[in-house]
Parts: sequence; structure tokens; C-alpha cells
Amino acid sequence: MVSLCEKIFENSKTKPAAIAAIDETRQADYAQLWAEISGVAGYLLSKGLKKGDCVLVQATNTVSFVSAYYGIQYAGCIAVLIDKQVPEDNVKSILEATGAKWLISAKAVDAPCQTIDMAALTEWAAPYAGTEVPFPEAEQPADLIFTTGTTGKAKGVLTGHYSLFLVAKNQVITSLAEPDTVYMVYGPLNHVYSLRKVDAAVYAGFTLVLFDGMVRIKAFFNTIEKYGVTAMHLLPSAARMLLTLSKDRLGDYKDQIKYIDSGSLAYPDSDREKIMSLLPNTRLYYAYGASEVYCIGKYCFSQYPGRTSCVGWPMPDTRVFLVDDDRNEITGATRENPGLIAYESKFHMIGYWDEPELTASVLDGDTIYTNDLGFIDEDGLIYVIGRRGDVINVGGIKVSALELENLAVKYNGVAYAACIPVEDKLHGQVPRLFIEMEKGVEYNAADFKAFLAASMENYKLPRVITVLEKMPMTGVKVDKQALKNL
Repeated sequence: MVSLCEKIFENSKTKPAAIAAIDETRQADYAQLWAEISGVAGYLLSKGLKKGDCVLVQATNTVSFVSAYYGIQYAGCIAVLIDKQVPEDNVKSILEATGAKWLISAKAVDAPCQTIDMAALTEWAAPYAGTEVPFPEAEQPADLIFTTGTTGKAKGVLTGHYSLFLVAKNQVITSLAEPDTVYMVYGPLNHVYSLRKVDAAVYAGFTLVLFDGMVRIKAFFNTIEKYGVTAMHLLPSAARMLLTLSKDRLGDYKDQIKYIDSGSLAYPDSDREKIMSLLPNTRLYYAYGASEVYCIGKYCFSQYPGRTSCVGWPMPDTRVFLVDDDRNEITGATRENPGLIAYESKFHMIGYWDEPELTASVLDGDTIYTNDLGFIDEDGLIYVIGRRGDVINVGGIKVSALELENLAVKYNGVAYAACIPVEDKLHGQVPRLFIEMEKGVEYNAADFKAFLAASMENYKLPRVITVLEKMPMTGVKVDKQALKNL
């Protein structure tokens, strides 16, 4: 077995009546989900689509999206994920870049392609339910996700079926997940962090609960109660919103929620400690990775507390090692003298879409070279102290932007913090800190500076502090490229 399509098909035979996916309007068991997936595939093939063709699909947190996403893959096509609110100009540019002629759309889009209404999926897919075609091959492309990353230039990350299969399998294994898990996903499904949670859920035969966003806090908790959610993903930004707007309500589910996944950025220490105090019996995981691989390492905060900057042990069948700037493997890296993190595994992207040179700059065989600086301790745990561009060289001394950001958000009233290097005639580089205050909280410059100075060496302190009304974001991450232009 090398694809998630095969695994969903198996689930449809071994547990057909088990609920596979639930959204705010409908639900489908595994037999129904496979009928829709095979129906989508049959419909696309009836329209003349062939193996390797790209099909755009707007990512909505709905059962129909799940059916469309895997139906595209089962047809042998490549699912190109776009945001449900993506501007029409962006749709046109992605169509041009991929050569796609079809779009499964959640809203009306004026685009030069054939458009299929996702809301009517159960109708147009139904006549083709039960379509039988060969399952995808291991190295066959499965999906394509465009991400701006930190450079501002859009990159299309192309991933194969077996890589997605292995990533899903590893998530389930390392989470110690139980077969009856009810897993809630709220994040945007055109982002790898949320989408791979869907992959893991359908791989394991979980019940997947799809909730749209984190704005409606009351509805969020009502959904947890209504469906008996036992696990979820919770990004740091969402965790901060929950803790700010709902106070201690998360603690009402301390006997219900078995584990929580986090990623993208590490939780600020204060938020992590608060969540663990509210949910003392819940496993709190951090997944370290990137769009090019999704997950390199995994760390359980509740099992191994107090390890600053730790991102866990390597995932199964993954070798993590450190290299210098010339990609020579090194040993003896430390927090003070880190190396660049590289890893070797069978699950990684095929490459960047139509970018062979950019692909070669990152991927060599089964090895991906990152820009993350870190070290590995005597227990084999991986530590990340920041990205190469985020480590600030202050007069020859390396300062971690991540360390400053984590300290800043501990200050009462700071919602987000981001640090970048700026040029300085005397020191070469110095830190510049951007913060966003929580709604209704006034910024006290003197008190905030005193707070930082009490916990950090003078050379690490920011030379400039800028308060923003709204931190610029790319998906779930702060857009540091935008900050550099301020």
C-alpha cells in the first residue's frame, strides 16, 4: 500500500459505517466518503482528464472538499490547493503556471477554465460512484501547494503519494493515537499544517471534525462537546486567542482531550504552561518541519518538560544531522555554535513546481537541507535556535531572534512578537522587535523595556521596538519579509 486513496478504500471495507468526516452541515461514513471520492474521480475522467493533469480545488473545511481532494488524486491527477478566498488574479496565475483547465470551486470565480461547483458535489459525483481505476503509484505526484515562505516569492511544493502516506502513518504512530479518536481540524486546508492532519485522520480511520476558523469561540467549544472531540491541532496563534478570550474554559475538557498537536512556531512558554495546567492529562505535541517535508521531528512537552528550543526526536526512518555552510556533515554543534539542520528520509517533496534549480538548492537525493540552525544533544533530541536569517550577528556574538520573541510574548498584553536583524554601523547587526498588543491593552514602553532587560543580556536587547496594530501574516506565520520593508 503506497497511497492514502488505498487506505481510505480499505477503511470503507473494514469499517464502512464508521463516521469519516463531519462538517457544520453534513457528515459521511467511510462507505459514503469512498463513494464520493470514486465519483469525483469518475466524473473527472469522463471529462477527458488524464494522469498527471492538474486540477485546482478551493480548500474549504467541508466533507465535500475532502471528497474532492482525494477524488482528484484517485483519478491520477494532481490536486492544486488554493485558498477559499484567493483573489481571481491569483487563480489565473496558478492556472497559467500549472496548465490546469479545471477548478472545483467553493465560490463563483471568473477564471479561464472549466469550473465545477463544490457545493453540488454529491449530485455531480453520484452517477460515477464506484468508479474503479488503478490506485496511484508511489512516486506519482499527489498534490501541489503554493507557499510564499519567507522570501515573498511563491513556490509550488509538489509531493508524491508515498510521501503523504508515510507522513500520515508517522503522525498516527508518534501520537500514540487510539482507533476511536475524534480529531478536530479548524485551520485552512490549503496550508500543509492543517491538510496533513486530514491525511492522518483518514489514514487511521478516525472521525474527522472540520470546523471553519477560530473566530467563533463559542461555536468552537460547542463543536468539541457535540461530537466528543478527543484530539485536535492548535497553532500558537489560536492557542493565544483561546486563552485570551475564553480564559480557563479549555480546562473543562481535561478528561476528554487526549492529545493536542502544535507546529509552525513553538508555543510561548507562558501559553504552553497554561495549557498544560488546564489539561494535565493531555499530551501536548510539537511537530517540527516544513512544507517540503511536513514533519522532521516530534516532541511531547508534557512528557519531557523544560527543554528550551527542543523539537523532539526524529520521525521514524529519518536521519537528522548537522552540516556547515558548505553542506559538510559536522559533529559537536552546540547552542552557542549551532549547525544547519539536514535530514534524510523517504518522505519529502518531489520538488518545487517548474523550479529545477531551486529544487537542487534544497533537495539532494533523499536529503533536504534546511536553513534552520540547531544542535542535537546526547539523547538524540533535536534543538532549533532559529533560521539562518533569524540569527543576528551582534558584533560577532550570535543572538537568537526566537529567544527574544519567546520572551516578549511572556509580557502581559503582548499578542505577537517578531524579531528581525537590522544593519548597525557599530555592531554590524542589532535586533529590531515588532509587537502586537492584545485588544484593549495599552503599550507601556518603559515597563516593557524593563521587563526585557530583567531577563536578557544587554547585547541581546532590541535597539528598536515597533508596535503594530496588526502583525502581517502569511497563513499561520508572521511575514518577516513584510517586516523588513517597514
